Amino acid sequence: MSETVNARTTVSGGLQQIGVGLKIGTIIVTIGGVGTTPPEHWTNSNGEQWLRTLSASHAPNIAVLSFANRLATGNVLSFDDVEEQGRLLLNELKGIAQDRALAKCPIILVAHSLGGLLVKRALWLDTKDVKTQPYQNIIPRISCIVLMGCPHSISQNSDDWLSVETILHKFTKGKKVVLEQQCINGLAQDCRRFEETMEQSDIQLLTIFETKGTSKQVLGKKTIFVDRKLATISHGRETIVDEAANHRDLCLMSGSTSALGITLEVLQTAIDATRKAIARASPRAGKPSVFGISTVQDNNSDDENTEYVLVPSDSGGELHQDSNMSVITSPETASSTNKASWTRKATTGSEKINPELIAALRDFTIEQRDPILPCRYIPFPKDPVFSGRENILMDIRQTLFSPVQESSSDTDSGLSDIILPLKVYSLCGPGGMGKTSIANEFVHKYGKEFDAVFWVTADQESKLFDSFREISLKLGIVTEGDGKDPTAIRETFLAWLANPLKSYQHMDHAKPETATWLMVFDNVDRADTLEEFWPKDAAGSVLVTCRDPLVKSSIHLRNSGTVVPELSDEDGVALLLRLTGREHDEKDVVDAPRVVQALGKYPLAIAQMSGVIMAREMSFNEFLSLYSEETERREIIDTAEGQSASLRRYNQTLSTVWALDDLKEGRALLEVISFLDPDSIPETLLEKNPACADWDRYPQTSGQYTKARAELTSRSLIYRNRDEKTLRVHRLIQDTMRTQMTDETYNEVYSRVVDMLRARWPRVLHGFGNVQTHWKKNAELWAHCLSAFRYNERFDPQTTALPFRISWMNFTLDILMFCAADSRFSAAPTILSFFTFVRSTAKERNPSVELQLVDASFHFHRGELEMHINNHQRPYMDLGLCVQQLETLLDEEAKRSDSYFGVAINEFGCACMMIWKNEEALREFERSYTVLRNLHQSTKQETTMAQINMAFVYDNMGHHEKAAQMFETALEERIEELGTDDYSSFVNGKLYLGWGNALAAQGRLDESFKLHVRCLEHYKRSMGNLHHRTGDGCVKAADHFARVGDSPTALALLDQALKIFYLDTYHNSEAARAHYKKGRIFQRSGQGEESRAEFGKALTIYNSMVPAEDRADKIEDLDDEDFDHWIMFWSR
Repeated sequence: MSETVNARTTVSGGLQQIGVGLKIGTIIVTIGGVGTTPPEHWTNSNGEQWLRTLSASHAPNIAVLSFANRLATGNVLSFDDVEEQGRLLLNELKGIAQDRALAKCPIILVAHSLGGLLVKRALWLDTKDVKTQPYQNIIPRISCIVLMGCPHSISQNSDDWLSVETILHKFTKGKKVVLEQQCINGLAQDCRRFEETMEQSDIQLLTIFETKGTSKQVLGKKTIFVDRKLATISHGRETIVDEAANHRDLCLMSGSTSALGITLEVLQTAIDATRKAIARASPRAGKPSVFGISTVQDNNSDDENTEYVLVPSDSGGELHQDSNMSVITSPETASSTNKASWTRKATTGSEKINPELIAALRDFTIEQRDPILPCRYIPFPKDPVFSGRENILMDIRQTLFSPVQESSSDTDSGLSDIILPLKVYSLCGPGGMGKTSIANEFVHKYGKEFDAVFWVTADQESKLFDSFREISLKLGIVTEGDGKDPTAIRETFLAWLANPLKSYQHMDHAKPETATWLMVFDNVDRADTLEEFWPKDAAGSVLVTCRDPLVKSSIHLRNSGTVVPELSDEDGVALLLRLTGREHDEKDVVDAPRVVQALGKYPLAIAQMSGVIMAREMSFNEFLSLYSEETERREIIDTAEGQSASLRRYNQTLSTVWALDDLKEGRALLEVISFLDPDSIPETLLEKNPACADWDRYPQTSGQYTKARAELTSRSLIYRNRDEKTLRVHRLIQDTMRTQMTDETYNEVYSRVVDMLRARWPRVLHGFGNVQTHWKKNAELWAHCLSAFRYNERFDPQTTALPFRISWMNFTLDILMFCAADSRFSAAPTILSFFTFVRSTAKERNPSVELQLVDASFHFHRGELEMHINNHQRPYMDLGLCVQQLETLLDEEAKRSDSYFGVAINEFGCACMMIWKNEEALREFERSYTVLRNLHQSTKQETTMAQINMAFVYDNMGHHEKAAQMFETALEERIEELGTDDYSSFVNGKLYLGWGNALAAQGRLDESFKLHVRCLEHYKRSMGNLHHRTGDGCVKAADHFARVGDSPTALALLDQALKIFYLDTYHNSEAARAHYKKGRIFQRSGQGEESRAEFGKALTIYNSMVPAEDRADKIEDLDDEDFDHWIMFWSR
């Protein structure tokens, strides 16, 4: 039962009551912007305050209060104003916190625009006050902070705060003023402190940013004042939402229902968590989360008699963890040289670690994220002109809705007693028969009968990966933080399909309820494409569309379904009349059957010719006359040998029906589209692309582009998704357009397509730590780049000037870097093939410096790729060549102006470590550190990478104390530049792992334990629950739990690690090590059969990956060092 109190007008004298009922159970404090819409007018299109639409079951008796933002009353913003207003806001919040009648009411802070500056100042002041008045701390009462279009930057550069000046100028209507540096410094410090406060609390953060521009003046070009980059703080508990509104209207939350839905969901979840914490009468003591999702079942989790290791605090008492369960709060706490904070006596783990942390480690195998149901992932809207095919639709329904067969047993049965076969139906037939349209009609007509409907385009593996990721995020079974490893996401989604529980709550008290689901695999080209994505062990419904009859007869489809025939005469006539609007034209109604017959009764041909008939304003009889003439004089499209007679007839029809030669404004646009992936073509790629500025045939302005697009859509040559601003096209149209091109036109268009992709592709810059910036945009263009690369067979690169080819090579290598950094390894052959194709045409007797730099970059990127997939030999050769070339090609100024040279040397050092050349690696890391330190704009974020790698080498060489000191120094420098904890990359987690190793080698095992658990936490936060580095953290933490006798937790962590390592084929050495460690644990506990099984798996994998001379006859011949030898140094 939710706690509520009677509402009183004295809730807080300085806060205006916007909406307060008779009782108060949840308090929302709003802070408006400067000159923007006040909170009392934050209403949706129905005139309702959107904050009061929170579910009453989660947020009962909402009280919405408003704090008056009086910043910049004189049109000038000073930091003294921020200080004063922030203190006033804090005092009001303390008034609420001290009111005993409101003691159990969660608080939500919602700020718009510059109102967010006051929230950050107030929280920092509260943090300072807690030191002297701890009983007045308000932070534990805050469930969530919502920042809508609030600028955030820790930079003290005035250019980074221009948005504040613009907002003030726009909304105060005063003269444009420049912020004083003192004010900028104060705001930047508040932003940094806000990040620290968020890290140390359990407050959920919801960041909403605008996607529509606002005119700076009354009239003029529209500008986005606070974009995603400026709004976000990159916090682990930050949910980021884009809202289709400008800066002024952002607070109304009326741009899209999806944004509002996400916002309300986050608020409700945060309120629930805070209410539970308050009910426990303690500061936010929620269960710490080392793993956010459940992946492994711990069969021994009922053992409650385990002793745990204590993490001592500086005071010698028990450590009280924050919500992140960090086991290191500062460099001082974990100093390897501060003897007061470390003990050399603990070599057997005799002390105890925080039991809540252990509970989290043990319970992660049981907790799962409940799916968000119902879930609909359907890319196409319902087709308003679809007609006919009723027999096929009913056949699909009867197959996919076949009843479940119950067990004949009279006893109470569980899930295992119910026969739940996977129901499959395939729609097969040549292109243009309407297979996708039938599937789309089915999901819109019957989709509501399923709890979840998922649609994936299945002609390429990369699209399957991307669709599985988007579906998993929408379904809620993974978070953005988990979505960085496509293979892991695939396995998580397939696991849910196999056991689609609606909820993981109360599983011990009730029979779990499962969800029904439908999966559509559209446009399957080859059966083997589905092999790794097929829900083999699942019990749902699958609908497949394919052209090749061999796909239909594959083992997965089992010859189910039907070959889609041509339309019946009746359905074809109905479709033609509806598309042309001629239902009441008596003459055309009579001629319609002849048109349908002439077009072969193919749905796509009828749709496209309807557009031609309408555009030319022809009667059906006029069209038939023209069609007859065209048939005799136009050349039939080339037909590949081996096609079915039906498909050949259809291709012949296409050559006359499509009338592509008649296109005007849309011809060049369709030519470009014919080289791109047919699905989800972003219009930002096509419209006003700078690569086409001098291409006379291509639409130059937005008006010309709109006219060209309209010509194509009117003839059903392309289809547009207005909401997503994307286009799609049938592959047959693409094939025909490319086939009809002359070689000259093919070369012209192809070169433009590559240039257009290059112009829109955000650079993936050389750097450390896989910090993702604009990778979402890269992902949007990914399939289109691969598509273009595959169509190079007719292209002659030598028709393009060498400078353009060099730019293409650099562009291709940047795509290769994205491929490696985002774990899209399967596409690497396509990318490398295209690079080689272009490079082979640029042969010079004396290559230019620019071309030699391209070669150096090629060796760098291929070496990086091979390092990611654990190829031990190739990186040393490639990266060594790269460094040699750069050494010669770059002058001293170039080496100091860009980090590329220093990064290349560092990566070569890593390659040396892969083949156990420790001394050479140390020299390269030292050289890299020197180069990076001497850059004109040197950063500790980069120099510390070389330091960390040097420390790993020293530890490998036995200099453990020196390694520990170097790790500590690197952490201090990173904290100085990046803050107390930087989750934007995995680097700190790598540091913790190496530091823990160095301390363990000195016998300082308790200290090592803390660092390795922190490593695990950091990897999970920065890379996701299913990344191979997270698996490394599991193994390191498992070692410690095994050491102190907690076998259940150690085994659970190793099982989690194995699940991760088995997601791909690149981490066999890590998997072998994990099996070996499991075998050792079972051996010590006397479980001989289990031990032999794990040792057998470890030995098999080990012998399969090492040279013949290193293979072992029995497991007793191996130890931990043998397995570590074949693992990358940062994972040992």
